[in-house]
Amino acid sequence: MVWWSPLSPGKKAKNLEFNESDSTSQSIYRKRINVEMKEKAENLLKRGQKCILNTDIDGVLCGTILQHVLDWKVVGWCDSKDTLWVQSDIVDLRDVIFIDIFVAHPELKCIDQHLVALNKEHAEILRENPNKLNPSLERVRYASVDNKDPHSYKWKYPFGSIHFILAILETLGHEICIELDHKIQGPITSLDVILRCDDAARTTAFRYVENAQDWWPWLTDLGGSVSEQLAHYASSTDEEFATDCYNDLWELFRKKYESHTKDGNFSKHFKKKSGIPDDVIASYLAATANWIGLPPIEMANRFCVLTGNFETAPSYPKNHANVKAILERKDLFSYAFTYINGRLAEKGFSYTTWPPNGIPSMD
Repeated sequence: MVWWSPLSPGKKAKNLEFNESDSTSQSIYRKRINVEMKEKAENLLKRGQKCILNTDIDGVLCGTILQHVLDWKVVGWCDSKDTLWVQSDIVDLRDVIFIDIFVAHPELKCIDQHLVALNKEHAEILRENPNKLNPSLERVRYASVDNKDPHSYKWKYPFGSIHFILAILETLGHEICIELDHKIQGPITSLDVILRCDDAARTTAFRYVENAQDWWPWLTDLGGSVSEQLAHYASSTDEEFATDCYNDLWELFRKKYESHTKDGNFSKHFKKKSGIPDDVIASYLAATANWIGLPPIEMANRFCVLTGNFETAPSYPKNHANVKAILERKDLFSYAFTYINGRLAEKGFSYTTWPPNGIPSMD
């Protein structure tokens, strides 16, 4: 059986064709996907859900806000590669929602922002799955190198899961009461930390300006006052300040919280501790929560450590047949297209397998 191939037999996605140059067509298209996305979001973003978070700053902020706004319980973490840390009382991972991690099995639930579609048909099929909520799927983005194609990699969602989740929570009518002007270090505020997620500030200021200018209005159309403040602040930040914040936050993450990556990821430290949260992790979670004026994520004292198989493959178009074969594997757990151009495309498709069926077992 093919689980999520672009060529899944008997699977016909809705036709989402529209004329990019026709403002009326574009408006109808946006309203349509927003209505459908809201229905999906209402089903996923219910109160009292259990979730597994990415171990970077994006995942931490998402978990902090979901815990506060929707009374979610954080029951695990994922390093986006080969390791899961899960509470021992979790029996079936189909009962949790993965945040800032795309999970491939159609019965696993996730809210993330990664580029995961090989082509248009694949994007539309994934988009129809009520268990997957992802802005790059909602606007049908896929791994095309044709920059003239408005749905290609160049025009994928360029921000963090936190920015998307905030907008979705606002469109569902939830009030987001967080601090945005809390002073952290020098001129850096909580706004800068939120915009550090997936490098949103530098993306908006100078790296991918045209794409950011397309996506911020889409987020503010979805969201409310918090989304508008993020968009306004990001759009008014210049290259020098955005770069300074990026470097200063990396130093803070590295020196004070032992992060091994620039995006505030603590998974390497967590691995050293064999799934037992220590004072370093606790202080990191407490600090990030304090920056936005919320209680910290509540953590179990110990987690079960599960290990899968992480690999990479070239993402060049000439290798898409091989990528398609990977996408058809029954043991595929997670994946993303991280690069599709230049030398980094040699390892631009990253994926994790988990035999036998792509769902890590808690046995």
